[in-house]
This record gives sequence, C-alpha cells and structure tokens, in this order.
Amino acid sequence: MYENSALTDEKLDELFVNEVRSMANIVEKLPDNEQIRSTFTHWLNIFHGATADEKFERNCILVQLHKQLNDQSKLSYPFTDPRSSQRDLRTLYQISMMQRTGAGIDEATGDSWKSTDAMYGSVPHKSRQYSSQADNNPLASLQLANKQLIEENASLVRQLLALQSQRESLLLRRRNIVENDIVEVSNDHSHMYGEKMKYLKEIFACNVITTLKLFLHHKQPNYFVTLFAIFCEDQQDKLLFEQLDKQLGHLLHRRINHHKRLAMHAQIERAYDEMRSRVKAECKQLLNMQVDNEMRKLCLTGMRCLLQLRKLLLDTYKGSRRLRRELLKFLDKAHDELANKL
Repeated sequence: MYENSALTDEKLDELFVNEVRSMANIVEKLPDNEQIRSTFTHWLNIFHGATADEKFERNCILVQLHKQLNDQSKLSYPFTDPRSSQRDLRTLYQISMMQRTGAGIDEATGDSWKSTDAMYGSVPHKSRQYSSQADNNPLASLQLANKQLIEENASLVRQLLALQSQRESLLLRRRNIVENDIVEVSNDHSHMYGEKMKYLKEIFACNVITTLKLFLHHKQPNYFVTLFAIFCEDQQDKLLFEQLDKQLGHLLHRRINHHKRLAMHAQIERAYDEMRSRVKAECKQLLNMQVDNEMRKLCLTGMRCLLQLRKLLLDTYKGSRRLRRELLKFLDKAHDELANKL
C-alpha cells in the first residue's frame, strides 16, 4: 500500500510545510510562548538548512517536536540541549533511533524520547517490527516510519476538521443564544421605556392644564414649578425652577412689549397711509376744481371777446357781404364751442 513516491523530495517538502504551519498555530496559542517561540524558530532555521539527503530525518525530528508540544505544551530534550543543535540531522535522528531501541540517551538527557511509539503512531506490532529491522534494513525502517507519520498526520487532520466543525457549531449556537438574549432584553427595555414615556406624558399633560388654569398675565408665571413639581426632591430644586420661571416671565414681557411696538408701528403706518391717500385725493380734487374754474373763466372771457368782435364786425365792417357772413358764421361757431365746454 505504501509507494516509494512518498519519499520523493517534493513529497517530503510538502509534508514539512504542512507540519510547520500546524505547529506555528500551536505555538501562537501557548501561554508564555516567548521561550518556546525562540526555540521553535531556532530549530526551524536548522530544518530549513537541511540538505536533500537529510529531508527525511528532518521530517522525523519535526514530528517529534510537534509531539512534545501537543503532549506537554513545552519543549524538552533534544531541542533544549545546546549540543543537539551542533549535530547534523542524520546523527540526531540516529540517536533518536538508538533511544527508541533502548541503546541510547540516559535518563537525565533523553526522557522525552522514551514515548517514541506515540510519535510514530499507536501501532505496537509495526513499531516492534521496525525496531528489529532498524540495523538490518535502514531503508525499510525509514519507509515504515514515514508511512506511520503520514497516517498519523492524516488522523490528526481528520480530528482537527472534526474539532473545527464542532467549534463552528458551538459558536453558531452561542451566537444564536446571545442574539435571542439581546432581542429579549431590547424588547423588555422598549416596553419599560414605552410605559415610562406614557406616564410622563400623562403627568406633563395634567401639569400643563393646571399651569394654564393658574396663569394670570399680570402675575409671575409658574410654568416650570408646576410642570416639574414631581421631580423636585428638595427646596433647592424648587428654587431652580422658580428662577427659570422668573427668566421666562422677563422673556415673555419683553416679547409682548416687542409685539406691542410692532403692532403700534403697523397701526401708525396704516393711519399715515390712509391720511396720505385722503389728502392726496383731496388735493387732486381741489386742483381739478381750480383747473375747471380757470377753464370756465377762460371760456367766458373768450365768449365775451367773440361777442365784442362780432359786434365790432357788424358795426364797422363795410366790405363784402359774403365775407361778412363767413366771418360771422366763424365767430358764432367758435362761441358755440366755448359754450359747450361750460
């Protein structure tokens, strides 16, 4: 079932990248993770410097680091031992294999390597087979260990997906509960606010009616004292509203006087306009009468002049009778026109 293609450089690099991403998330979530982050970064730099021949050993050691963080939430040997960073990855991996077969590190320095079965998966039969073949066939042992690592990684991925799904479900449930609680609280507050506003409106309506009944324009108004009497807890509050009433009274009187002045100015302007119109009409009528009188005088004077001219013409003119008739006719016509104008 296991293929040799799983040991190619590309496959090992892909597994390495996925493992590093998973471990980075774990390191970020650990409390007081500054020392762990520093150690993790130091070994990450060592892993990045691995040669093509060391990629398999690099992945195995990285999985051991991942295992320590998962199980202990901290790092121990060999990652905390300064001597380990001086060794090449193959030597470090061989030391781990020796510890796995019971021939390596002592108790003081290698206690975290004793749980190697968990690192390679919970398959005891395969682990014993791998231990018995470690010295005879190293390549088969590496292939078997890598296969177990791949299977363990796939199992961890499935567990992670299941936990993420469960987390999303719990978050959704919590969000629904919170939203329902918010809606209920909002409804309760809205109902209480509506009832409070209803009572306040009733109180103010009653106070306004009382204020209007008690109001006399020649006395000091008691608007604020009457409206907010229910809110007065002591004499100081009442004095404050009385002061507001005094200010309101001064303001009302000033406003009334202002409107009185405006009304008086408007009345004076109307009276002035009416008087000016009446005087203008009378003056115009008087002028027209004077013009009419002058016209009558002129007409009468003209008529007298025409009569005198006619008499003079009859008494003194000795010329042609025809011309005299024409002149008399012209004078009579002019006299009639002036008479018609009267």
